[in-house]
Amino acid sequence: TNSIDINNPQYFTAAEIASQTMSPFQDRTEVAKAWGVYFRDRIEVTDWLAVQGGIRYDSYEQTVTQRLNANCRTVGAVLQCISDQKFTKWTPSLGVSVDPVEGLTLYGSYSKGFRANTGTNVRNEAFRPETTEAYEVGAKFDPFDGMLTGTIALYKMKKSNLKTADPVNAGFSLDVGKAESKGVEVDITAELPAGFQAILSYAYTDASIAEDILDPDFGRTIRAGDPLIGVPKNSFSGTLSNKIE
Repeated sequence: TNSIDINNPQYFTAAEIASQTMSPFQDRTEVAKAWGVYFRDRIEVTDWLAVQGGIRYDSYEQTVTQRLNANCRTVGAVLQCISDQKFTKWTPSLGVSVDPVEGLTLYGSYSKGFRANTGTNVRNEAFRPETTEAYEVGAKFDPFDGMLTGTIALYKMKKSNLKTADPVNAGFSLDVGKAESKGVEVDITAELPAGFQAILSYAYTDASIAEDILDPDFGRTIRAGDPLIGVPKNSFSGTLSNKIE
């Protein structure tokens, strides 16, 4: 893993800074148009069993124009400064819930999704969209007729086509990154006297790199299983509110 010794930091000298190769200057415009439609339905199979499913259709168009010829690419004998892409995507979602006893619901779900990436690589090619696959199981409880409710959920998620630094071309990115996360979330809501309401939430998240990548900024390989930067393993929040009538 990358680390910096705060007690003995290593600084670049003026000569080392002057010898560094600067990343190429970028000047581009980007226009994106997107629309989507989805359908979702829930079916009560019995008084204790329900299933739900959905499908979403998305259409996305992206045009990236390079304003500097140095960032364009040559196709045959033609200098191409515009990168266009258009894609459509169907993403499903499925779920099932069971009520074994009054005040308790067990559920499970599966879903896919995607999110468009912005920008282009060193060859002035627009990035592929980021794709997601997620699984979740959990339980919802309401033992005291709304006075105390809560949810506990276990989940696992995989993402592909994440933008990562290009190890060969400084200042550019590649859409080859993969990451995964798994964890547990707990939410509890309590109705208190005098109109007060308390909400407590806790989450444990284990997010990591799913495939080796080279980090050119540090000149090291980030191994599969290394934690993602900026994702806390433990997070907690609490709120107390009152409705004044």
